[in-house]
Amino acid sequence: MLNSVALVKSMRISYALRSPANIVANEAELRQMLTNLVNNALEAMQPEGTVSIETLEQADAVCLTVSDEGYGIASELIPQ
Repeated sequence: MLNSVALVKSMRISYALRSPANIVANEAELRQMLTNLVNNALEAMQPEGTVSIETLEQADAVCLTVSDEGYGIASELIPQ
């Protein structure tokens, strides 16, 4: 679904997903979190931008990173 939204906006989503160890998590909550993060990223970027989603293992943890090429949050809004 998110790939379709990105294509309509002339953007793309890049995946670098490794097969991490089994984790205990609520799948519905993780799905909603990813949907929100990617939607926010797509709204913050100009056309031709890329959202990157990556997983990696660090010690006993699995890290999930979502990054974009958007302009970021204005410094005066960060305290809010």
